[in-house]
Amino acid sequence: MSKYYKFLNLPNSPLKDKVNLLETVNKNVMPQITMDPYEWLTDEILDIFYNLGVKPSVMVVFKMEAAGRDYSQALMHTDIIRDNNDWKIINCGINWEITDIDAELTWWSTSKQALYPTDPKYFNLNPHGIHYQERLKFGVDLSTDIKLDSVNTLSTPLLIRTNIPHTVTIPKKESYPSQTRCCISIRFDPDFSTWEEAVDFFKPLIKV
Repeated sequence: MSKYYKFLNLPNSPLKDKVNLLETVNKNVMPQITMDPYEWLTDEILDIFYNLGVKPSVMVVFKMEAAGRDYSQALMHTDIIRDNNDWKIINCGINWEITDIDAELTWWSTSKQALYPTDPKYFNLNPHGIHYQERLKFGVDLSTDIKLDSVNTLSTPLLIRTNIPHTVTIPKKESYPSQTRCCISIRFDPDFSTWEEAVDFFKPLIKV
């Protein structure tokens, strides 16, 4: 069993209106868009979370061009959020791919210096990220960065670990169903204190 992700028994279609969401997202130039989970998630998904006793705090849409993105173009990061005047690690999220594009999520061990955001204009991003070696430093150094695990994100909804360095890559193909990869990630309030606590909490949904 992976220490970094879990396959979930959740519906593969979490959105009330995927067409409308994609239209909304594609009008936004940002690669990360924060949306209201109670506006966009189906009642079935919201009921599942409610019955578990967990509250979705935000739905984040991540998008990137689907022309192929290898390790040299990936941004290694760890998820964080601003809590008053401090940065707090985010331990997990639940993710769905919504554009039928193969992506690979990879977790890393790195000796590079961890650098926190410094521009207050962007402190309100949810989530924000710790970057490594430099802010917005793209690329993984396979001579020093150690790959811990990876998963194809298309096959099923995933509980993912976000409190250690990770990257997203897209394999090169001749064609994709869409030109833009979009993924939604649900974050929770309160967040879990550890990854292990999150895994234990979501055990009723985890495929075995």
